[in-house]
Amino acid sequence: MNEVRKVCSVEGCGRSAHRHDDGKRGFCSMHYQRWKKHSDPLRIDKVASPAKDWLAIHAEHTGDDCLTWPFAIGADGYGRAHRPNNGPLTTASHLMCEMAHGPKPSPKHECAHSCGKGNRGCVNPRHLYWATPARNQADRIEHGTTNRGEQHGASKLAEDDVRAIRRLCGTISQSDVAETFGISQPHVSDIVRRKDWDWLD
Repeated sequence: MNEVRKVCSVEGCGRSAHRHDDGKRGFCSMHYQRWKKHSDPLRIDKVASPAKDWLAIHAEHTGDDCLTWPFAIGADGYGRAHRPNNGPLTTASHLMCEMAHGPKPSPKHECAHSCGKGNRGCVNPRHLYWATPARNQADRIEHGTTNRGEQHGASKLAEDDVRAIRRLCGTISQSDVAETFGISQPHVSDIVRRKDWDWLD
């Protein structure tokens, strides 16, 4: 005979309240632990959030210099923080932009830096604004912080190589060009047709 699934008595929970799942008194493990600690299965201890408090304090910052994020920094140099209520990790600059300038105008908008120093942890609300992806990319190019072309860590080519590839393809086969530069023939084709490195003259 199949065992009837015992569900937590807290409305909307749906977790198992079986003893073998650490459930007791009709509660799942999580709600039982809350009941055991506070005599209330719905009570949640508020955890102090220094990062969130810091953002709230500095959301009206008026200084002109970059304001550097003092907490976790990602490998890309951008500050990291969790969304409220231990939500997903995001950039601190994104959270600051929301606090200072409201929600982004559309799902496609990105948090952009007028100072070009987001990769150095800047979260000065006066340096942040909502931008379209195209506008944000244009800013990165202007500030020299884009990872396109030879600045990309995986790039095998320099700008002069790309120019040489385009010149040579009129005189020798793409396969020979590919062998000369240690790349694939399809990559050569993409460069010549400007599917890759399209911005380079």
